[in-house]
Amino acid sequence: MNQVRAKKYLGQHFLTDENIARRVAESFTLHKASSVLEIGSGMGVLTQFLLKNPLINLTAIEIDKESVEYLDVHYPELNVIQDDFLAMDLDKLFDDDFYIIGNFPYNISSQILFKALDYKHKVKGIAGMFQKEVGERIVSPPGNKSYGILSVLLQAYYDAEYLFTVSEDVFNPPPKVKSAVVRFTRNDVQQLDCNEKLFKSVVKTAFNQRRKTLRNSLKSMIDKENPIRNESIFDKRPERLGVDEFVYLTQIIEKENSKLKISKNLDTLSKIEMKDILWIDLNDVTENVENRLEEFLKIYIQEDEEIEEIEISSRYIQTEDSIVANSYFMLDNFTNEPVSFILKNNILVSVRDMDLRSFNDTVRKMFANPKSYPTGYHVLVTLLETRVEYDADAIEDTTDLITSLSKNLSTSDEFDEDVLIQIKDLQEKIMIIRQTIMDKQRVIQNMLRSGVFPTDLQPRLSIMIKDINSLLEYTRFGFDRLDYLQDTFLGLVNIEQNKIIKMFTLVSVIFLPPTLIASMYGMNFRFMPELNWKYGYPFSIGLMVFFTALVIFVFKRKKWL
Repeated sequence: MNQVRAKKYLGQHFLTDENIARRVAESFTLHKASSVLEIGSGMGVLTQFLLKNPLINLTAIEIDKESVEYLDVHYPELNVIQDDFLAMDLDKLFDDDFYIIGNFPYNISSQILFKALDYKHKVKGIAGMFQKEVGERIVSPPGNKSYGILSVLLQAYYDAEYLFTVSEDVFNPPPKVKSAVVRFTRNDVQQLDCNEKLFKSVVKTAFNQRRKTLRNSLKSMIDKENPIRNESIFDKRPERLGVDEFVYLTQIIEKENSKLKISKNLDTLSKIEMKDILWIDLNDVTENVENRLEEFLKIYIQEDEEIEEIEISSRYIQTEDSIVANSYFMLDNFTNEPVSFILKNNILVSVRDMDLRSFNDTVRKMFANPKSYPTGYHVLVTLLETRVEYDADAIEDTTDLITSLSKNLSTSDEFDEDVLIQIKDLQEKIMIIRQTIMDKQRVIQNMLRSGVFPTDLQPRLSIMIKDINSLLEYTRFGFDRLDYLQDTFLGLVNIEQNKIIKMFTLVSVIFLPPTLIASMYGMNFRFMPELNWKYGYPFSIGLMVFFTALVIFVFKRKKWL
């Protein structure tokens, strides 16, 4: 099988130096048989050395179909999965601890690390190729300008080591920057001495305004009138704090915002007053739990089949004492997950079957500023706002893919069916995004008309409608661009075909006169003077050459050549 063609839109830069590949493969010191996950195997330059280690039980994830086919041919013993690593559930892939290794695509290397952090309870170590600047930032100590979000979050759970620098000349195609091989080894910290979700939020919020002191960058998390802001730690900038100081900072914020509590036990409902309940989130719960909640709140919780079969016009139902709203929340793999919301007595009840990022983000926002969530109505609006933001990000990511495809189409000399498949996939993604946005548009419009939502939420709902209208325009623009790209691609294919047809036509016309002359002399007429003529043969050859030259001369004169 031929070499795999590096695809720019996947950020592929294939490592060609086997010595460096061997050094990367030897990054882990294993003392027992271990599961190792290689991300982006490409043509197997690193894979071959991993397979030689008897202690490694290797699994490879590769998103590129062409690379998967190459690996199947050259490494039939390899367990290779064609999938997007960022969209995979690693708990389903591995039952026990595992390691991650690879020549990571630069454009998603940070996302790979964030994904690994989500599975830190299983990921024992990480080793791989990063952009040199990213590698230096990850291992940077406090006080360094490159010290940032990844530095803190990774160093909280892993010991990071910068192993060596790699020249851009050992890749095909070569990147524009140097690379670095970095190794992460899981430390002994199993659980931070604070709320880990809040810890992550504190770190991100602090570094989003890294030039400001913590007193200013974290003002959204601690009320400006709170005397705790006078502590000396708030005089520092985020790059001056180590992991332990960020843990201490999180403890302070958690303590000050302790009015907001989370309970995973339904029995808690009977121990607190109804007015103190803000949000009940049912994520893939049993029928028994639903029945108990129905009895407690005197509501009816729809079954999954009912939610999915509800007509668009019936997705929002308002009664005298409650509101039922059903909407789709798009997953990372561009499938829609139905979610049902019930509002009664200022309490929000959400019913879903899958983990959704927008729900986790809303929880973080609530803990960051609990005073902004006096009722379940406020929680629901924030959930919808967060989901609309993710929809906007999905449109932006899809637009970037369209732009990348357009650039590749304008610079590529080869036109194959992969381009049409990519255009089709992007069209389907935009269609799904548009569907989920329109679904939320209808629900929010009903909320605006309901008259029961608090007055302070009316402007936010109106802004959401405007944002959704803008997003719908963007999706329409994306459809137009894809139609244009498809027409352009087909036009370029037609031009290539016309060139081929023109070439064959030209050859046919040029050789038509010589063929005619040769045919005449092959007719065996009884009287053909040239047959007995001494110069008959060269005369016929010359005649053929003359007419060939004449045709070429006429074509050039007419500028057909």
